[in-house]
Amino acid sequence: MFKALTFRPASIGDALMGKYFLENIRAAHPDAKLAIVVGSRAGMLKDLFAGESWLEVVEANRRDLPALMKMWRGWRGSEIALTNYTAGTLNLPAKLMARLLAKRGALAGFDDASSVNHFLYDHLLPRPIRDRSVRLHECDALKALGVPVSIERLSLKYVPLEGITEKFNIKGPYVIVHLFSGSKSRGLSIAHMRELLLALTKELPGTTLVLSGGATDAAEAIEASVGLPAVVIAGRASLQELMNLIVGSRAVISLDTGVGHLAAHIGRSPIILSTCLGRISWWGPDQYGPGIPAALFTRADRCVGGHVFKSYPDCLAALDMGAVAAKASRLL
Repeated sequence: MFKALTFRPASIGDALMGKYFLENIRAAHPDAKLAIVVGSRAGMLKDLFAGESWLEVVEANRRDLPALMKMWRGWRGSEIALTNYTAGTLNLPAKLMARLLAKRGALAGFDDASSVNHFLYDHLLPRPIRDRSVRLHECDALKALGVPVSIERLSLKYVPLEGITEKFNIKGPYVIVHLFSGSKSRGLSIAHMRELLLALTKELPGTTLVLSGGATDAAEAIEASVGLPAVVIAGRASLQELMNLIVGSRAVISLDTGVGHLAAHIGRSPIILSTCLGRISWWGPDQYGPGIPAALFTRADRCVGGHVFKSYPDCLAALDMGAVAAKASRLL
């Protein structure tokens, strides 16, 4: 059986791009066995891809010898293997495992600072350019491996569920608001979150604000939304439940993180709040096509000398939250 796999960080955005790479292979080899390999959080990604039954998620890392052996038995001799691109240097164990699993001539990856790449890879691709669409990097890898790029639009199938709004006691029209990124260096302070939520409440009367996030985000979401017409689902909703809520929402407002990409993949155009680093590679016209995102808000002018890495960076903190809310109102 034809087998292909790709190594990815265990995040929604990166996993979705791995899925795009593999679905192009599936178009050329409909009966292929295909997998995304991650070092952790496989449960989250299995939930993410519950509507894509053809795609396997494999969790393996050097601290789990049984999982490594299981992956070796199931995936050795793979006809295609691809390691992920990174702004830093991909760890050597991941490269070595990919080399062991791939047939000769079948391993592709992106250049980094490592001096061993030319000895490991059959197809060594140039280090990605920061402002180039990440989808195009996947296309580069496919072409290097001799796979036609037959799918250009990013998409994701979800599992339709009944009674989701009732489960979370969401009444009337609602918008999804996702204000967490897993890192304060890409996030908003509680004060700025509340500023946005107040502006949305003013611009969207009669609309419920549904605040998504992880379990560790729930306390901040509750604090930011106290006294407002809001329902906090952070830490309570699965990804499939969240996707169903996105489909039924009137708008999606999100930081430049996984929830924004979920919305874009399932055909909803989100309003994105981004640092100056995420403007082109993830949200340019070559990524999702025209009309996505619905709007991209950033203050790159606050980073003239280059992005300043700190908690609640200036290029996010300086956003005009009234303008964001007004854009949401115009979408409705």
